[in-house]
Amino acid sequence: MAAEEVDVVLARSQRRWVVITVVFACAVVFTPPMAAIEPSPGHPDPGEAGFHHAALMYGGPERSVNTVQRYVAKRRDGRPVRDGWLFDAFVELTFNAPSGECTDYGKTTSSDWLALLDRWFGGPANAKPRGEVGQLDDAVEATAAESADDGKPMGPPPTRRQLVIMLPWPSIDQHSFGTIDGRPADLGKPDDRLRVVTWYARQVKQRFAALNPRHLDLWGLYFMREDAVGPDGEWMAGAVDAIHAEQLRTLWIPYWNAPGVDKARERGVDVTVLQPSAAFTSPIDGGRVSASRLRAASVTAAQHGAGIEIEARGGGTSLAEKRMLRQYLAAGTRFGYQHAASAWFLGWKPTPFDPLPDGSDNPVYQDVADYIRGLPAADDDIHPEWQFTHEGDEKTVAAATFAPRDDVRAVRIELVDTPTNKNGDSFAWQGRVQVETHTASGWWPAGWAAPRPPEPGDELAPSLVVPVAPRVGVDSLRVTLESPPGHRPVLGKLTVDTVWQLPVPDPPERDVLAKRGKFPDDPADTETGYAAGKLTNGLWSDNGWNSGKQVGWALRSGDAKVTIDLGTPHPIDEVVVHTHAASAAGISWPLAPVAVLSTDCAVTTDAAGLIPACQFVGVPGGPAEPTGPLTPSDQAGVVRFRVQPGTTARWLTFAASTHGWLMLDEIEVLSGGRNVGLNAPYHISPPASRPQPDPLPCPELGWWPVNPRTSDHIIRFQTRALPGIERVLPGS
Repeated sequence: MAAEEVDVVLARSQRRWVVITVVFACAVVFTPPMAAIEPSPGHPDPGEAGFHHAALMYGGPERSVNTVQRYVAKRRDGRPVRDGWLFDAFVELTFNAPSGECTDYGKTTSSDWLALLDRWFGGPANAKPRGEVGQLDDAVEATAAESADDGKPMGPPPTRRQLVIMLPWPSIDQHSFGTIDGRPADLGKPDDRLRVVTWYARQVKQRFAALNPRHLDLWGLYFMREDAVGPDGEWMAGAVDAIHAEQLRTLWIPYWNAPGVDKARERGVDVTVLQPSAAFTSPIDGGRVSASRLRAASVTAAQHGAGIEIEARGGGTSLAEKRMLRQYLAAGTRFGYQHAASAWFLGWKPTPFDPLPDGSDNPVYQDVADYIRGLPAADDDIHPEWQFTHEGDEKTVAAATFAPRDDVRAVRIELVDTPTNKNGDSFAWQGRVQVETHTASGWWPAGWAAPRPPEPGDELAPSLVVPVAPRVGVDSLRVTLESPPGHRPVLGKLTVDTVWQLPVPDPPERDVLAKRGKFPDDPADTETGYAAGKLTNGLWSDNGWNSGKQVGWALRSGDAKVTIDLGTPHPIDEVVVHTHAASAAGISWPLAPVAVLSTDCAVTTDAAGLIPACQFVGVPGGPAEPTGPLTPSDQAGVVRFRVQPGTTARWLTFAASTHGWLMLDEIEVLSGGRNVGLNAPYHISPPASRPQPDPLPCPELGWWPVNPRTSDHIIRFQTRALPGIERVLPGS
């Protein structure tokens, strides 16, 4: 069964917490064992990998020997710190080729690849004669020649620094790549795709040998594309062989849940490092991911022999971003990936290594330095001791007390086991969670949530996050979990998060009817009130998503919600949602779908603040089940919500978020084999989405206000920075 842990920004200061014992009538007070996660031997060993901490270096005109020195060794008062050597590997990469094509998804040419080598190793048009690699070598040399903070010569680093050079993705749509070794290369031909890899690897080796760095070794090549779909899987295996034939190694850093991660070792990739993407899919950017993702990422990465990428959103400069970065570091200490080969995405400008406007260091600069030195890391979240009380078989109460805080934002609950039943087709725990906060003036309702299925990739280590309304001087928490009889959840670690908040929803349209969505409901009355429309008319398509039967949302944040009024209470057996996925159109299956059932009021999905007065139960949805005989690029399917026997409801709210577009055809509410939701009135919120402007092709062209390292390539073209968290964090 499931367990709970609060998704929280990890607490930086370790405190001794006083535990309050709450005794209920006819209840037994006890503390259940926490889910212990040992450092996994599945993460790559630095000795075998050939490096420990690799910094991703994007370069640019502002890059100089002085700026790079801050990556080479920790600096204080203008001097390197004794024993403060930082990264032992550097990955040179860029999203943009000189032609403007993306290096990860674009149709680059041999001219692009050669120009990139000129940038890194020096060339006729390069203002840096030795290129950015020579600049890196110069930064190590300059640091070694300086006096350290103890007044003695710093001397060279303990090991030679490892250099990794990006391998652009060779697009199969590029039929005029250029002339390679006297012959034209057509990347639509598998042999030519491998031929250009060998040519490029040799070019890198020749350029590196000509540069003859004093402190760098050429480790190998980095696969720039972050997934391996279609013919790329076979190409990757062949490319690894070609690179190995040149006595170089291969590095790959796929995005979260990327296709091909499970095949990386089989294809011979030397080191794979997984992106958790928690820093870019949190509520700051409209997502729902919390720091609990780091637990799931560690488990998943270890299963595939991979390391973890440390990710700094926005350069780790705002208060929330600093706290999020510390969450990554603290999780590395807890789950063991601190001692494994890892990569670091630190952004472009600013980064955590850049001095603040007043010339002082960003506090997380020291945190990163301590982490690389191997010191235990802590975060800013609250980690109290909890007292657990069971009332019968249907209610569990967790209580804790701590020094007063003004920054309690959520409770993260780690679930001990997988979120499926024995058949593997539904989330184990159904029910609801309520949180109350205590201040000097008494107890207050603070927030509630219904259990939801994990996002894709989180299944091995699921969790639940409950939003909490901000309040000054919170010194105690009471978390109540209610379940159907016989389905009491097993709780893991609970954490009090000091950053996570509900995503800021898209602003409502002022004139819904004058600006209809791209895939609107019919009638439009479902957007302004309750009416029967497409989603309860008994019609759906198994032959393609664009049938006219669908209602569509493309949300940057929050959920799409459909609240159905059945008129009278009915015993509910199952809810079936008919939906679609179409990769080419950017349509994905519903993300974290939940159905909230109630007999006496319409309830949404979660909220910070008042707790609903009526009784309700949240039912997480199972995995999408394809139903139509269509291609993988255009699938019809259903999401089923199997309701516990004896559940009665008049009101039903379906809610889900999305990566890209969410398309719904129909919602069936089954009772005794009959669809009691047929032609039932309902309300949708927000309105169906209007068409979005086409994004620019590459993130470095400036369309994104934040770094585009996100959970997948679909949301990468959707993400926006949203207001909200910074307004309520003290000190921001």
